[in-house]
Order: sequence, then C-alpha cells, then structure tokens
Amino acid sequence: MKRRFSTLMVAALAAVIVAGCGGTDEDTTTAAIGKAQFITRADAICAKGSEQTQADLAIYLKKEGVTLNENQTKDESIALIAILVKNLEKEVESIRALGTPSGDDGRVGAILVALEEGTKEAEKDPVAVVRGEVNVLGKAGELAKEYGLQACGQQ
Repeated sequence: MKRRFSTLMVAALAAVIVAGCGGTDEDTTTAAIGKAQFITRADAICAKGSEQTQADLAIYLKKEGVTLNENQTKDESIALIAILVKNLEKEVESIRALGTPSGDDGRVGAILVALEEGTKEAEKDPVAVVRGEVNVLGKAGELAKEYGLQACGQQ
C-alpha cells in the first residue's frame, strides 16, 4: 500500500509539474514565432522543467530523509510545493521569452493566468495538493493541451 501510494504521489506531483506549463504574460511578449515552433520549444522547456523538478524533489526527499506518504506533514508539503512553484516559475519565464504566435496572445495568456491561479492555490493549501485532494493546475493543463502542447498539457 505504501509503495503504491508513493508511486501515485510521485505521479501526481509530476502531473502538477507538467500541467502548469506554458504561456506568456498577457501583452508583455513579442510575437515573432510560429505556433508549431512555439509548441516545440515550449514542450521542450516543460519536459526539461519536469526533469529538473523531479531531480530537485528527489534531492529534498533524500536530504531530509522524507518519504512521500498519506501523512505528509505541513512543513514537508510546503517544502515540496515550494520546489514545484520555483521550477514552474522558471519554465514560465523561459516560455515567456519565446514570444507568442501571432493572434494567439489571448489563448497563451489564458494558460499563464490559469497557471498563476493554480500556483497561488497550491501555496495556499500545499497539504491538499500533495495529498492529491486538489488539482490546482488542471485548468492550465487543459488549456495547454487544447492549444496543442503535449509535455506542457499532461495531467
């Protein structure tokens, strides 16, 4: 049971990582990238970000002697969510630097807004997120997938 929960928890955290990826900040980007190129580059950023987050989580768990379980402490949950949020912010910054495909400012911006709302919610209740009770990045993942992103839209 513990192994199954731990596997599910790692999968849930990985889903949180990639679900939130993608986007630009409303009107602050420069357009000069095609949609296909944007999707390719953004997905590469999300895949790399997911790998980095998983590595950072593994380091934290090993350093602290912590295992993922259904009784994660509040402090552990806060630390885990902080790792996720830090890496998601890096991903967003990198994707923002790509620019927005012409005519897609609203769609790409909506992904970012959903991600920002989700990360704020995660920071408000990290215990519920770590326990898998709340999928705060589901909307961002759905929007990313609808836009055509693969790695950034996984849930």
